Amino acid sequence: MKLTTSVAASATAACMVAQTAALNVLDLSDQKWKLQNVPMNISVPGSVPSHVHLDLYKAQVIGDPYFGLNDFNLRWVAWSNWTYVRQINGLQSVGEQGNMTTYILFNGLDTFADISFCGEHIASTNHQFRGTDAPELEVVFASAPETADRLASEPGAETWPWGIEGWFGFPNCAFIRKEQSDFG
Repeated sequence: MKLTTSVAASATAACMVAQTAALNVLDLSDQKWKLQNVPMNISVPGSVPSHVHLDLYKAQVIGDPYFGLNDFNLRWVAWSNWTYVRQINGLQSVGEQGNMTTYILFNGLDTFADISFCGEHIASTNHQFRGTDAPELEVVFASAPETADRLASEPGAETWPWGIEGWFGFPNCAFIRKEQSDFG
């Protein structure tokens, strides 16, 4: 589960930034983020751009995901929902000269995420390979394996004979558009 931001991701984004550059450009990677999972009582410093596994490893919550059998032992990370949250510093208030428009560009939000600003839902993602242009403060990542299982259980979902998916991969991963090497 990755969270990345980029301003120079596309020509459209570059034009948008050029138009608003005189107003206020705020790089969210300069902010101090928190990665949390409330049900598991986990709250550690996070980074943007980053990856849940990297932030948990840096905070010494988990060991090296590539060591030994950790690919299997740490699957609880993939089966969990994670939230990156930050009180955003540096926003300018609306002055007497008129309204101020604020854009926050996400490029590379990982698969299933809900985005809210000041407690208001403002956007969602369901596709790892597409960016989102929206204001932001909180990004809640849904468990990819759990979402794949939910999609596979919907009426009319395609079925495969037992054993086709393999022994070592996550089941039902064909139901979501996500790079297979990044499924966990």
